[in-house]
Amino acid sequence: MIFSSLFTPKWKSKKASDRLLAISQLDANKVKDNTILNQLANNDDDDKVKIAALKRINDISLWWQTYKQENSQPVVSAAEKEIFNQLEQKKPTNDELELLVKRCDKTQQLEALLPLVNDFNVQVSLLKRIGKKPLITDFFAHASDSQQLELVPVMQQYQLDKALLKHATPALAEQLKQQEETRKREALKPIEVNKASTLVLAKLNALRDKFDFVKCDTEYKQLEAQWQQLELDYLDDKQSVVAKYQDITAKAQKHLVGLKAKFDEEQAAKFRQDKIKSVKQTSVSLKERGENALDALLLKPRADNVSALETALSAMNAHQAELDSLSQSDSDFTNFTQRLTAQCAEIKDVIESLPAIAEQVNLGKTLIVASDLQGLDEAQEAKSQWYSTTSDMLKQLPKPLLQNYQKQMREMDKHWKASHQDLLKEVKSLQQDVTKQLKDIKRLIDAGRYKVCFGIFKGVQENIEKLPKSSQQKLEAEYQLVDQELTKVNEWQREISLPKRHELIEEVKQKIAQNDADIAELSQWIKVARKRWNELGYIATDEEKTLDETFNQQLEIAFTPCREHYAALEAAREQNVVTRKKLIMQYQALADSVSTLTLKEVEKQYKQLKQNWRNAGEVDNKNYKQLLAELKPIDNQIFAFIKAAYAVNADTKAKLVKEAEACLTDDNIENVIEQLKSLQQRWKDIGFAGKKLENQLWNEFRAVNDRAFSLRESERQAKREQQDEKLVSLQSVFTRITQDVELDNVDSLTNSISALANLRDELKQAYLLKSQLSNEVSRTLTEYAAKQEVLKNSKDKEKLISLFEQLEQSIIPASWQQKVPSELTRQQITIRIELLNEMGSPESDDAVRLSEQVTLLQEKVNGAALDNETLLKQWLSKGEVDSESLALLARIKPAFV
Repeated sequence: MIFSSLFTPKWKSKKASDRLLAISQLDANKVKDNTILNQLANNDDDDKVKIAALKRINDISLWWQTYKQENSQPVVSAAEKEIFNQLEQKKPTNDELELLVKRCDKTQQLEALLPLVNDFNVQVSLLKRIGKKPLITDFFAHASDSQQLELVPVMQQYQLDKALLKHATPALAEQLKQQEETRKREALKPIEVNKASTLVLAKLNALRDKFDFVKCDTEYKQLEAQWQQLELDYLDDKQSVVAKYQDITAKAQKHLVGLKAKFDEEQAAKFRQDKIKSVKQTSVSLKERGENALDALLLKPRADNVSALETALSAMNAHQAELDSLSQSDSDFTNFTQRLTAQCAEIKDVIESLPAIAEQVNLGKTLIVASDLQGLDEAQEAKSQWYSTTSDMLKQLPKPLLQNYQKQMREMDKHWKASHQDLLKEVKSLQQDVTKQLKDIKRLIDAGRYKVCFGIFKGVQENIEKLPKSSQQKLEAEYQLVDQELTKVNEWQREISLPKRHELIEEVKQKIAQNDADIAELSQWIKVARKRWNELGYIATDEEKTLDETFNQQLEIAFTPCREHYAALEAAREQNVVTRKKLIMQYQALADSVSTLTLKEVEKQYKQLKQNWRNAGEVDNKNYKQLLAELKPIDNQIFAFIKAAYAVNADTKAKLVKEAEACLTDDNIENVIEQLKSLQQRWKDIGFAGKKLENQLWNEFRAVNDRAFSLRESERQAKREQQDEKLVSLQSVFTRITQDVELDNVDSLTNSISALANLRDELKQAYLLKSQLSNEVSRTLTEYAAKQEVLKNSKDKEKLISLFEQLEQSIIPASWQQKVPSELTRQQITIRIELLNEMGSPESDDAVRLSEQVTLLQEKVNGAALDNETLLKQWLSKGEVDSESLALLARIKPAFV
């Protein structure tokens, strides 16, 4: 047995482990080995051996054959897994796909099959088995119109109504929308009909509490129409509702019958009242007609107007009969009719004499009109004569006609007075003036002020001469009395004033002899002397005239020093006039150039000119008024320019105030402050806005700024408090991190570094990067990162040592069994690792090394980059580590360990 086993191939060994080892040594690319592997894959009793042989062959068709024919579940599962791994390389046939769909029960596998299935019903079946809403939604979104329609129940089954409406085609979306609206309407129909029927019944029942027949009847008909339109078939209790309707309508109809009877009675009463009201209105209308007919007759007393009045009386008598038939009494109308009948009879008796009376009355329109005060007496006499004659003729007329003509006469008299209004006012004014002047003269005589009396009396004489004779006669007695009194006063005054005149002349001569140098005092003394002389009364006699001439000559001699002084002042005034005219020219030059100057330049020059005008010296009043009249328009022009500029500035600043107030609506206070600073600079650049508005606008603008800065300070204070609280909180977090970290544990260091990075981000968000805690966090991060790097390098080295120990035993750890695509052989990868780490290669590989070196340079130029780890993964993905590979392993080991 032992001898025979030595010559038996290991793949025929009874031990599964030997067969597995043999499989690892067989090459599927060799025909003989491939045959052996196929035999093991199909016929071996051990599932592991079968799976190993299948993997060694790695042929998709063999995998499919096994999947279809094999009974062992582990082998079937392995085949299924490989088939799914290679689906992209070889797509299954329809039968194979149907078998996969039937057998697979894993969601991930079903998802992989879904893109391969072409049958829509199978696709829908797969979607239901998978049951993932996003996948169903995506499939629905890319389906055709007809497919979307079939998928609607699936979407609704998984409650994807929103996605259904979102991804549906416009036509389907509209159809679904209409179906949903129809469904909702149908669902709401019973509720709506129930509400509507209840409302109609309530309104019908409420009619019994209303007593306006017209409204009740109209509303009842409307409610009946509404009831007929109700779809009562939707109600479960239709019969009970209909019975209730019949009961309520019967009661409502009974109520309406009673209201109608009462309504008919009220309408009959109303008709009678309307008739009575109409009759009363007719009474008023007939009275107005009678009054108009009487007025026409009085205005023009002719036979046709008498006939019109008689016709109006006939209509009034007929209306009186109608009043009697209605048992209506109107005493006013009856009395008016009787009075009008009597007046009509009186007028008919005197109608023949009316033309002559009318002619006499109309003479008042031709009365003469005076053109001056002297003709006023004649005009007044003519008017009085006409008025007296006409009044005598009117006495024979009845009262209505008399009143009518008297009214015409009053109008003519009013017109005559209006024509003489100015003359009458003038006469009245002169009379009042004369009366007042005479009273003033009497009062002044009693007070001893005789000189003034003579002046006033002269005015009285002039006014009396202007008055008409009739007005003069009214004032004659009082005038003569005052004239006698003044004659006595004049004689008495002359006896007293003569000695005083001589004394005053002597005083003037003495003043001349004194030669007084005080011009102001001398001038004042001369004024007083002149006043005293005038107070001595009128100059009437020759002696008084001689004394008056002597006084004037002496006073002129005394005034000589004053005249010379005033002449010097006059010369200075003339020079001041010249100076002021030059200033006016400067004003004009400034007014012409305001458009080319800045506001500040205009203000400066204008202020200087006003100062120079005030300091230009005195001028006489007449010249000053003329100069001022010349200056004023120019000054107004300049001031208007400045004022307009101030107004523009004020308006601009007012807008700035509104802009500043608008800034406060921004939630970001820092933005508000920046905007306000910009507005402050613009405020400075605008200029003065006038005394009246500058301070007011500045106070408003400053108030807005103060509010903003106050808000910023409050916000900053709140932030500082929040930062302090945040800093305390973050400090405790930092303390906890540093206390919990394990400095010799890479994972612990990694977690701590992540926590410290988050802590630093929080410090940055809270604007605390300049705090001491921030510095401590940064320092600790650097320290932990350095320790982590050291530990990682140490751990990676340990992993690599362990890896190479297992590789030297021809074992590739599961964690390194990764398929990294590469067309390179294991020898080429080995040489690349040696090149990358500047290690030497055997002489036998010099040609390959040179080729790989050139290839690496080209790849580097093209931007490709390789590292040891990637090359190692490629090296390991090349299969098991055989004896040949162990030699290559020994060459690359120094690069990693």
